[in-house]
Amino acid sequence: MYQASSLGAAETALAEFKKKWDETYPIGTQTWKNNWNKLSAYFKYSEPIKKQIWLFPKKIDKGMIKMLK
Repeated sequence: MYQASSLGAAETALAEFKKKWDETYPIGTQTWKNNWNKLSAYFKYSEPIKKQIWLFPKKIDKGMIKMLK
């Protein structure tokens, strides 16, 4: 859903995700749906900012791995 190019595409992806996984993981899909207003705020940002938001946790992980070595 976060790789969608727009809010509309993300909402479509969320519906597909729910259709595919709701029977197996109903609590997980309901959590996404219940928190969609907060999660979809991501799409208010420009592409460069969204990229930084997306990559930031990965940068932290790499830094932590280096520190732990």
